[in-house]
Amino acid sequence: TVAGAFLLLFLGLQSTIFAQNKTKILEISVEGNIQAKTPLVINQSGLQLGSLLSMDNTSEAIKRLWSLDIFDDIRITTEQQEDGINIIIHVKELPAINTFKLEGFKEIKEQDIIPAIDIAKNRAIGNRKIAKMNKQILDLYYEKGYRAATVDIKLTPVAQDSIPRVDVLISMHEGHKVKVKSITFEGNKNISSSKIKKIMDTKEDHWYSSGEYKQEALEKDKEKIVSFYKSKGYRDASIYSDSLTINHKNDTAKIILTINEGQQYKFGKTTFQGNSIFKESELRPFILYKEGDIYNEMLVGRAWQEITVHYNDSGHLRAQINPIQTVNNDSIDIEYDIAEDTISKIAKVIIQGNTKTQDKIIRREIQLLPGDSFNRTKFEESARNINLLNFFGGEKGKEGVEPTYSLDENGKDVNLIYKVSEKQTGVASIGGGYSERDKLVGTLSFSNGNLFGKGQSFNTSVDMGSTRKSYQIGFSEPWLFDTQTSFSFTLYNIEQSDNSYVYDQERRRGGYIRLGRKLSWPSDSRAYVSYRLEDINYTNPSITYLYYLQTGKTSALSFMLLRDTRDDPTFATDGSRTSATIEVAGGPFGGDFSYYKYLLNDEFYTPLFWNLSFCNRSRIGFLKGYDQNTYVTYSERFMPGGTSYDGFVRGYSNRDVGPILDGAAIGGETMLINNFELQIPIVNRMVYALAFYDIGNAWRNLSETNPFDVKRSAGVGARVSIPGIGLIGFDVGYGFDKLEGVDHVSGWHTHFQFGNMF
Repeated sequence: TVAGAFLLLFLGLQSTIFAQNKTKILEISVEGNIQAKTPLVINQSGLQLGSLLSMDNTSEAIKRLWSLDIFDDIRITTEQQEDGINIIIHVKELPAINTFKLEGFKEIKEQDIIPAIDIAKNRAIGNRKIAKMNKQILDLYYEKGYRAATVDIKLTPVAQDSIPRVDVLISMHEGHKVKVKSITFEGNKNISSSKIKKIMDTKEDHWYSSGEYKQEALEKDKEKIVSFYKSKGYRDASIYSDSLTINHKNDTAKIILTINEGQQYKFGKTTFQGNSIFKESELRPFILYKEGDIYNEMLVGRAWQEITVHYNDSGHLRAQINPIQTVNNDSIDIEYDIAEDTISKIAKVIIQGNTKTQDKIIRREIQLLPGDSFNRTKFEESARNINLLNFFGGEKGKEGVEPTYSLDENGKDVNLIYKVSEKQTGVASIGGGYSERDKLVGTLSFSNGNLFGKGQSFNTSVDMGSTRKSYQIGFSEPWLFDTQTSFSFTLYNIEQSDNSYVYDQERRRGGYIRLGRKLSWPSDSRAYVSYRLEDINYTNPSITYLYYLQTGKTSALSFMLLRDTRDDPTFATDGSRTSATIEVAGGPFGGDFSYYKYLLNDEFYTPLFWNLSFCNRSRIGFLKGYDQNTYVTYSERFMPGGTSYDGFVRGYSNRDVGPILDGAAIGGETMLINNFELQIPIVNRMVYALAFYDIGNAWRNLSETNPFDVKRSAGVGARVSIPGIGLIGFDVGYGFDKLEGVDHVSGWHTHFQFGNMF
């Protein structure tokens, strides 16, 4: 043992070495080592030839050798020579692992256990390693609530030459998850137990809650309880003690938390010290409390953050804001002590990680240039702008853009660093589908949103089916001539046969060009102007629909204002996207059809608790011919329903919600759609589930429009973004209402989408 080795060493040194005072080390040798190389042992011991041997360096040598965790016993002896001593390090090696096997692991996979306990073939193993592995495994299970779990680690010697080896068997007895039978609080005189329980993730076992015990969750709950108290004025609150009692007979736990509430405080006077750049009147609006309010530590932190950002936005990156709190009886005076420091300029803007995307494509989204004063808001908005390009995405749903900064060599100016992780932007899809309207359709498409790394987008698609043929090609340049003007065009040819008696075939050929420009105000806004020329022809139209199935050319000019503040273009959880469009056809633009159309779209995202988010999409449409007695042509009328371009009302077939004439949809001149979605992230920015409620309708004209006469549906869905495959979406919805002219409710409908990334 270690104690025995020290005792023998001490006695030997007392009687032979120290008495003679000849302790110079002449030679160091190692005995008993089989696998451990002699130079390794000597070097690890720290003993050196020519140095003097002492109790201290001998003790340190044994400690250093023990730290290798490959020896079962270590002793150091000496042999006295005329002018010094020879050192002999005696070691006994631990056995090496010949094979290892795990059994009984179900809740935690073996591939997760092995790296956690650091076990491998040929590694040394002994009592210390066994105890460490036992604790590591149990800690993993305790975190998941398996407090009754036990581990049995068995070593079986294996005869192999002179090297001691063992086979290791790790047997896991998981037991059952511990359920929380009761949570009891002591010392909470001013806040009820029921209120405290509401903010905890750990719940008691009831029919409406799982009641699973997890140590990590309980530790976080204790922090939440203290924060909750501090938000109610109890600045000195703490968890005085906690106890956990587990009944292993029925795997239940009782939790007792003892709370020291302390005194409740109010806000006293708030003052500022050291501010010269900004007057107190400019900083006071960041204080969201007033004297006499119940003290709330979160409000102090928020004021500190807002003031700091305000200074950062003015270039004072190194400004220090220190809220000094002084207790004055039952109130707390707060003085914001400000060290403003000097302005930091941008030294360099560094872009890292882009292998395909050209630097200038990223740089033009950055609002700060070398020589500008640092501005935190612009720094963060630039990262958001880069992310909205949709060229970047981290692994496992992580952010594709990581903005950081560092002080320059002079310690004053700052380097901005935008590290990006590129993702595949080319999308090719091939597939087929069936719908009541289009029958069997095969699809082949290709698109690339970052063509040749220049930020340009290109797309082309072909749809071939028994009733539908479609060809489309498009191109977009977001920065025409390296200015903030965008340019795009699309050409298409669509032939659609009708499966009823309305017409034999609809053929639409045409295209459009569009110019856009980024606006300085309001922020995140763009304006677009588009021109569309389309030729439409109906073969053998029914006389009943002649008013709607008009053949001719559409020549139309449209204007659109768009503001997009979403935090992510694919899986948004915060912000909004709002657009207003006016389209005018005919008149001075020629063509055979004359009408005007208004469209208002709004998407609003709100983050909720537990990483959930809520989305509300609204779409309002109105169109009318110049001549009040003229019907607007069929191809321009609003036909929502299903996942139609005009508007989502899932739970119904595509384009079937709205006016019906003799059993066929004819579309409306007015439209109102609302989609309500609860988005539930499963894997951040990769997989989320959703629950939706859709309402909407289209009406023949403005006089028939009734916002309370809508079709309703509800359902669930999922969205999955898979590298190498793309975005997969699936919705199933139930339509609660009858369509016009139908004697039964719409019922269940499914909607599916598929794309392939490469």
